[in-house]
Amino acid sequence: MKIIENEFSARTRLANIKKLSQEEFDILIIGGGITGAGVSCISQYHGLKTALVEMNDFASGTSSKSSKLLHGGLRYLEKLKFKLVFEALRDRNKLFKELPHISKPIPFIAPVYNFYKQNLFIINSGVTLYDFLSFISKNMLNSFHKIITKDKFNEVEPNIRKENLTGGILYYDGYCDDARLTIENIKTAHNLGATICNYLKVIGFKKDENNKVNEAIVFDIISGQTFNIKAKVILNACGPWVDLVNSYSDNSYKNKLKPTKGIHIIVPKITNDNAVFIKTIEKPIRWIFIIPYGDYSIIGTTDTEAKTKDNDYSYLDYDNYAQEDEIDYLLKTINYYYPNSKISKNDIISSYAGWRPLIAPSENKHLSESDISREHEIFELDNGIISIAGGKLTTYISMSKEILNYIIKNRNLKVIDKLDFPKLTCWNTNLNLKEFINSQKILLSKKYDENLIEYLINKYGTEFYKILSIIEISPVMREEIKNLSYNAKIIKAEIIYSVLYEMTITLKDFMIRRNRILLKDKEQGLYALDEIAEIMSFSLSTILYWDNETRLNWIKKQKEDYIKEVELTNAGKKSIKK
Repeated sequence: MKIIENEFSARTRLANIKKLSQEEFDILIIGGGITGAGVSCISQYHGLKTALVEMNDFASGTSSKSSKLLHGGLRYLEKLKFKLVFEALRDRNKLFKELPHISKPIPFIAPVYNFYKQNLFIINSGVTLYDFLSFISKNMLNSFHKIITKDKFNEVEPNIRKENLTGGILYYDGYCDDARLTIENIKTAHNLGATICNYLKVIGFKKDENNKVNEAIVFDIISGQTFNIKAKVILNACGPWVDLVNSYSDNSYKNKLKPTKGIHIIVPKITNDNAVFIKTIEKPIRWIFIIPYGDYSIIGTTDTEAKTKDNDYSYLDYDNYAQEDEIDYLLKTINYYYPNSKISKNDIISSYAGWRPLIAPSENKHLSESDISREHEIFELDNGIISIAGGKLTTYISMSKEILNYIIKNRNLKVIDKLDFPKLTCWNTNLNLKEFINSQKILLSKKYDENLIEYLINKYGTEFYKILSIIEISPVMREEIKNLSYNAKIIKAEIIYSVLYEMTITLKDFMIRRNRILLKDKEQGLYALDEIAEIMSFSLSTILYWDNETRLNWIKKQKEDYIKEVELTNAGKKSIKK
């Protein structure tokens, strides 16, 4: 099969491995989360020869396991983190404007109860400052906040507990699909010319005569081969794994991070299409969110420290799921504020957990997990490895610029033009989302169903036409995959697209990150697994020239791996639906 324009597939991966093993790069980025993806975009855009490797799949760590919010962090105003909040609001508003299909404003309700430490006046003052910081950051696309009286709650959020309620605030923040935001940055970097691969694990480093790291030793998880990658600058953007990777280069390395775990559960919809910002009723007392998610609600998050020794990083691999006590902690709070919901573990559609790469506090070692700053830090080891840790999903653009600026100033590298972040290839129009959908409906409605056009644009932006091209070649690809819940529905052509243009290698890549079937389907995709695996295996066979035996063996292993993932996801429930 001929390589197609902008292909980013398993075949691209093989070609990129050859380049990685033979060429020298200006910058090698280790880590395919949102930070590494963002840096790969901006560095390649400005003329630096860029490589990126990820040990698992893109966004498989923290960047697919966030609260899925684009927010300035209202609670950080309480800690006087004005710079962090301003930066996040500025980046949030930029994403609202430039990626309208991925990032969208949503209404937030902050109810105030008489047992809260903060009264209505204090919270109103904080939200007023929040609105002001958003306004001066430019591109503010939403309304200013409003005070809600207790009586008005029957209109805006009728099912919430009224006892001890004194009033509340209606304000606006944002939602995004974190994994798709990451993959769109990865794809843009690839289209700009960056050399990118998933499933390549850095296992060590080599140093030059000046004791500076100039090569990474990489293990290919798929083929089992090991090779070296040469680079003038090596950036460690591994999130919670930053300390582990740095330790490979220096036996005396001292940890910089204090990662904390956050879990989320997905349940049938609780709120009246609002996100709700409430305080837990059990210690540790912290703010949590209830976030609209189609016909569901996402509830989270927790904030707990890893209970391991300094040089034991194994928890990053085995403690990646919601545990029973963590789920109970969230359910007690939800059932207090929404007493008629009576949510139990049997109502949970799915759950997920991830680790935040927080910088360990240097001055106050006894800070609670929730009080540790979410600000990022760039630091450099004596051997030359540059690392980035901390930060928020929302601020990835600012972090990417700051990292590249640091590299330019501290290394002998020159870039093209003044630093700016490139437009992502998934939204290459100046029209807003509604205008673009309507323009394409007028153009294509005689050929395609209007609902299909709207669905694809809302998910893939201006890249939607590639999926229509697949349907044009094979009309059967228009059919929906059977046995999926409404919220998790996909069409067959999306599987082909994902294999050809999103370097989707495994079933878990597709089911968990490219499409959130694990999170959105009531049976977590198990009854659709055979059909999806068949289509995906034939797509991979076409570009990798597999024989039928290889294809069938791939299906068997991939299904086993995904079923195990579902079992681990459900492990925190006492009662699991059959």
